[in-house]
Amino acid sequence: SANLINIGALELNSISNVYSSLVVNGSVTNEVTYNRHVNKLADTGSTTGANDLISAPVTNASQTFGEFRAANGDIPSGLIPPDDTTTFYLFGPYDQDTDTYINYSAANDNAEIASGIGYRTASNTPTGSNFKFVGDVETGTIPVDISTGATTIFNLIGNPYPSYISLFDFLAENNDQFDAFFGGVYAYTGDFTDGFRILNQAYAEDNETELIAPGQGFLVSSIASGGTITFTPSMRSTGTSDDYIPGRPSAQNLAHLKLQLSNGSSLYNTDFYFNDNASLGMDPGYDSAMFENNTPNFAMYSHLVENNSGKDLAVQSVSFSDLDTVTIPLGINTVQGVQATVSILESTVPEGVTVILEDNVLNTFTDLTLTDYSFTPSTTLTETGRFYVHMSSNALSTSENILNGLEIYTVANPNEIVVKGLLDDKTTLQLYDIQGRLVHTKLLNTN
Repeated sequence: SANLINIGALELNSISNVYSSLVVNGSVTNEVTYNRHVNKLADTGSTTGANDLISAPVTNASQTFGEFRAANGDIPSGLIPPDDTTTFYLFGPYDQDTDTYINYSAANDNAEIASGIGYRTASNTPTGSNFKFVGDVETGTIPVDISTGATTIFNLIGNPYPSYISLFDFLAENNDQFDAFFGGVYAYTGDFTDGFRILNQAYAEDNETELIAPGQGFLVSSIASGGTITFTPSMRSTGTSDDYIPGRPSAQNLAHLKLQLSNGSSLYNTDFYFNDNASLGMDPGYDSAMFENNTPNFAMYSHLVENNSGKDLAVQSVSFSDLDTVTIPLGINTVQGVQATVSILESTVPEGVTVILEDNVLNTFTDLTLTDYSFTPSTTLTETGRFYVHMSSNALSTSENILNGLEIYTVANPNEIVVKGLLDDKTTLQLYDIQGRLVHTKLLNTN
């Protein structure tokens, strides 16, 4: 341990891909200045990119928004219709009840820039700039309350330390505070077209050195009863990683597969992890659904292999032992008449395991480890049922895998049993109660 006495003007600086990291195990006397890099303002008319999510990397109960905006002239400002008299600033927290970001005005000048809370903001310079935070270096534990709002379960929080923190340690401390289907850090990448970057426990175990930058804001879900996110000094780390805009199981079996969907103008990715802590069903912290269950019109995602809930997963994890025998439902959203291509973007799948993409409409099976798969849909695609990913260390038999190419699950609202997939012949579904009595029969459409 050591104490730091600041007798001058201690400044910590950052650029877009490198951030100062100050870790003190004792105490720090007097305030410091952290100049935190902030991304550029979204272009006029943009609905997809730019802006930034940040948090205060120092603690200062007396630093108000009025003081903050006076020290940072690069915060964009202007009038927001229909109010044509009040000047608003592109800076503010996230409102869970309306699912919108708040824009502060002079009426919010006395609002504290709170530690551990995330804020949306931007710089009005073309390449971004540094925003000045002045305050104390936090060296203790910081609790941040989270909750479920009227319209969303997500909360905007942020790293409160003037140092990097370990993603693995952050998740290990807080996984039980997240909603089961939305575990992990939902990081804004500066572009909504490829969705949020979701860093869950599976990702952390595959990337043990991943860091969260000083003053980085991000979204996390909350358990229904509300919870508390805890930032601890042991999470702090030095490093040189950038932010999200461009007890460890070291002997664990790990593999990762990232598939990419492209159409010539847009890209979308989905991730699969294979490790000893996951199963074929729902694994909180390892399986993460799309942000707020909103799947874009151009997207790729998956459904659970077992106990399917119908949720579109951005990240799915299965047991490493199932790596060479599993069939995963793959969803693709894309428009009619435009060619789309599925390819492997990243893979640490063991040698000898094939990645077969099944298209049961065209009755094709493509080994993605050897070639990409391109198709032009005759109708707009919006769900699963057509595509499946078969992971196998043996030659694929279509007859053996026909039932693997079906999804059967229940939906509570409305009360439904959903059967998806393509059947070779007319097929009858028979539903029995727990006493073994036949209670319903339904002839299924073959497609």
